[in-house]
Amino acid sequence: MNRLLLFIGFFILSYTALASPSKNYLTNISECSTPENFTVIVDVENYNYPAFVLSWDSVSTALSYNIYINDTLAHVEPEKTFSILYLTADVEYCFSVTATCSNNFESDFTEVICKTIPLPSSCNVTDFVVAAFNFNHINIAWEPVSYALGYNVYRNGEMQKFVTSNSYVDTLIQINNRYCYSIQTVCEEGVSELSPEECEVVSTINEFPSDYSIFPNPSYNLLTIQSERKMDAIRIYNTLGQIIDQHKDCGTMFTFSVSNWKKGLYLMQIYSEGIKTLHKFIVQ
Repeated sequence: MNRLLLFIGFFILSYTALASPSKNYLTNISECSTPENFTVIVDVENYNYPAFVLSWDSVSTALSYNIYINDTLAHVEPEKTFSILYLTADVEYCFSVTATCSNNFESDFTEVICKTIPLPSSCNVTDFVVAAFNFNHINIAWEPVSYALGYNVYRNGEMQKFVTSNSYVDTLIQINNRYCYSIQTVCEEGVSELSPEECEVVSTINEFPSDYSIFPNPSYNLLTIQSERKMDAIRIYNTLGQIIDQHKDCGTMFTFSVSNWKKGLYLMQIYSEGIKTLHKFIVQ
């Protein structure tokens, strides 16, 4: 009888040990914790269109993170931040994140955070630059406008084309003719007014106005701008119309380095006493 009881007891202990998860397995599960400090912001400054920017603290054992939008898995991200562009304005989106660890174990959800991209208060007029790069085309580029669906390009007062990018190349031109361009932003709620005109004559690279000296041009190291007037701001654009450098309160003489820039043609916009002038220089 005693032997029978001992056998039954040993069987029960053995079954319990086999049925219970190992200590290591329990540790693996407990280490796949929920990401902490989950935040969602609407960024309207650093993107062409307002973006949702999600961030959270990393989980040491996580292989990746799962981004859920309105309870649906939308993206798997290896980093601890993610930006979501081009979602519809005035619609609420709810976000949460989980971590995926070894054995495909998924953590609990973070708190759900709901955000909405606000509708724009107006369809803004864009600022832009115009530049002739050779004898057979004029390249137009401008600052993108948040919420813009696209842009209407006007030449000498007539509509030329609707474009969705922030640049346009005009090839229907003749040498020594004057062409004046303006841009109209197209938004969901309507269109903006026309921007002020910017004009260009297709020829060789224009001479600089007499009240500015920009030297050496071409340059390979330092470029200096000297002016008879105080320069409030300087912006540098590449041939795609993208701002690659800018400076404020530059005085009447300003020097900056171009030694690490790619060789080619660049545009310089100088703002001085409410007057905006466009200049060209070459980096060798």
